Amino acid sequence: TGEDGKPAALTMASFPSFRGSANRDVRREAVEKFFGTLRAFSRSFTASLDMAIKADVLVARARGYGSALEAALDQSAIPVTVFETLMRTTEQNLPKTLHRYVTLRKRLLGIDRVHYFDLYAPLLPQMKRSVTWPEAIELALSALKPLGPDYVKAVAAALDPNARWVDVYPNKGKRSGAYCNASYRDRPVVFLNFMNELEDVFTLVHEFGHAMHFVASHKAQEFVNADAPIFLAEIASTFNEELLLDYLLQKATTKEERLALLSKRLENIRTTVFRQTMFAMFEKIIHQEVESGGALTAERVAEIYAALVKKFYGPDFEVGPDDGYEWAYIPHFYYDFYVYQYATGLMSAIALSRAVLSGDKEAVARYHAFLKAGGSDYPVDLLKAAGVDLTRPEAMQATFDLFSATLDEVERLTAEPR
Repeated sequence: TGEDGKPAALTMASFPSFRGSANRDVRREAVEKFFGTLRAFSRSFTASLDMAIKADVLVARARGYGSALEAALDQSAIPVTVFETLMRTTEQNLPKTLHRYVTLRKRLLGIDRVHYFDLYAPLLPQMKRSVTWPEAIELALSALKPLGPDYVKAVAAALDPNARWVDVYPNKGKRSGAYCNASYRDRPVVFLNFMNELEDVFTLVHEFGHAMHFVASHKAQEFVNADAPIFLAEIASTFNEELLLDYLLQKATTKEERLALLSKRLENIRTTVFRQTMFAMFEKIIHQEVESGGALTAERVAEIYAALVKKFYGPDFEVGPDDGYEWAYIPHFYYDFYVYQYATGLMSAIALSRAVLSGDKEAVARYHAFLKAGGSDYPVDLLKAAGVDLTRPEAMQATFDLFSATLDEVERLTAEPR
């Protein structure tokens, strides 16, 4: 049943919308029916996943690797210590970060226990700010100023209509979403569907993070090293989003505006760092089960997943009877240890942006060198040169510290007056 009380189709495409409904009955019904359907077909899903993991393990052993994890990471020369550091550092920080966030959700939503269907409910009033395209350009250029005048000038020139870089508005027959693409040493093209919302400005700076990364690396590198590997691909884009969020927080004039932006930061880190790390931990466990000679069953896989959900969300979270089957909704589990890169990417972007926003001119220079480097060295070494060492917990800790500080402010701003 939809928001209007009428029957509505629950599909893979519509599920996120129902899951995020402000109406608790709507989102509860959607989650229970969706996860119940996943459970009904869980034996088929598990058989498929089991075969995919057996293939990962077979290939890893045939090529002399100690594990499927080691084989997957070695494709980009990522040390296993990076993955292990991500798992360990995240787990250590759960009580003072994600568990606190769930407790905050419980208080602000006015409920006794937080369920899965409460995780995506609007936590605070959302910003309803209309933004014209010229205003979006002005916001973007202002937010990107910490990167220096040359970067801002290049973005401004690319946004000139005569430059023909950007397809801005929705149109008949045009697909949805946004992306950026480029051929070697030709101008990038940026595909948008601008709808005059503040979120569209985040999309704009995100895609121009990609575009300027292409420009810098293609100009500096020969063709073979021109493009950054997947491990690094989302850093420049999410870096720009961090700059915009920081700029908007500086300019916020009301408590409601500030809370909406802080809520956005919390949800971004929850879904990109905590959730993806939980997925990666799940991948590691089920691969180890197969590597040790075990066979995956629907019940065992659901048990593993539900235990991780409980570990990550903490004592104020109630694990539902079918929550353990959510894994079947995630296609990335067939991509062989792919999802952890979402977490390390945002963590790297946060660490780099904090350094740049501190006013450190050397950090700015290192970041521009990182953009120019493309794929000219191993990903972890390129990040080290930029000032982020993912083999050590300190770089990752910056994200958890930011999450905790954001929680502190939201708790203060939403505290009941005495």
